[in-house]
Amino acid sequence: MSSVGKFICILFTALIATSCSKSYYDMTPRQFESFINSCGKVHLIDVRTAKEYNAGHIKGAINIPVSDEIAFWDSIDSLQGKRLFAV
Repeated sequence: MSSVGKFICILFTALIATSCSKSYYDMTPRQFESFINSCGKVHLIDVRTAKEYNAGHIKGAINIPVSDEIAFWDSIDSLQGKRLFAV
């Protein structure tokens, strides 16, 4: 990733972190695509059931079904601090 790309990713992440008090940021599909393309290494998390995931998903997405809330949060906790993740 170029230094300009890294700068854009850091700036975008900082804007997300400071723009609101909630712990997530809602994005349009176009904003999401731009975010993923500019940041490079981001965990993409598909929260649907395994059956839905297997029917089709974004390449490279990790399936962590939200239906099992305890396992979901344990998995999310294990990813924190390693790199950005998008649900």
